[in-house]
Amino acid sequence: MIRLLIVASMLLLAACEATVPAPQASLSPDTPRPPAGTPPTSVSPTETRVPTNTPRAIPPSVTPIPPTVSAEPEATRIVVTISPLLQTDIVPPVRLNLPSGWNLVSDAIMLPAAADEMSVVPFGYYSGPVPGGTGVVTILFGFNSIVPEFGDRTLNVYADALRMLLFAVIEPTCEYSFEEERTFSVGGRTARGTVYSANQCPDNLPSIHGWFAALNVDGLNFAFYAYTEPIEAMTSATRSELQAILDSVEFDFSLLPTAAPEAVATP
Repeated sequence: MIRLLIVASMLLLAACEATVPAPQASLSPDTPRPPAGTPPTSVSPTETRVPTNTPRAIPPSVTPIPPTVSAEPEATRIVVTISPLLQTDIVPPVRLNLPSGWNLVSDAIMLPAAADEMSVVPFGYYSGPVPGGTGVVTILFGFNSIVPEFGDRTLNVYADALRMLLFAVIEPTCEYSFEEERTFSVGGRTARGTVYSANQCPDNLPSIHGWFAALNVDGLNFAFYAYTEPIEAMTSATRSELQAILDSVEFDFSLLPTAAPEAVATP
């Protein structure tokens, strides 16, 4: 889904560039376009949760790093209202340290919510070179949790992030698998996630292998998906580099869009 959206955007930009006459020298230069980047890929782990998929071995080099955690403050509910027609390019409300050559593409994606409803979820797609391939960190945020609609209504961002993994990060027709839930760290905070893989994806998209970590910060849901392509690029050194990006995360809600003030009629 997100990978197809990124690829389609780059193809559309290339087509426009080929058909529109080049601007005269007196005009200002074109605005830089987002760099092409397609999320990395991998081989399916041995502990598959999808009975219809083919289990695959996880590379031995990919071993989750024990998290460094800190207690989270009491959540204060933050509401993000997004118009699918007017606000699709929302930069994630985070600050992080990216390696040299990494870039960001931000957009939004339509995802199924509860029942027959759809929701608009913004995302940031960070990608750049790593030894042997390309590294990617995709952040989805501001999504509603459907888990409290059932059972004891306890917030479970992990379940929401897993749902988005299968609808947004991994194309539905890929063969995929994932391991059991475990603890990760994002910006020194506790996050829940798992290791996942997907291969034999459509449109010649490469296989991906990585992990995700989800958490709620001051009432706002976040899901971080880290992976590489090709799968051989996910070495222990590369995983440490991706984890270093997640460790550098600082949440900054001042980056979120604010509603325009309502006009007041004068008598």
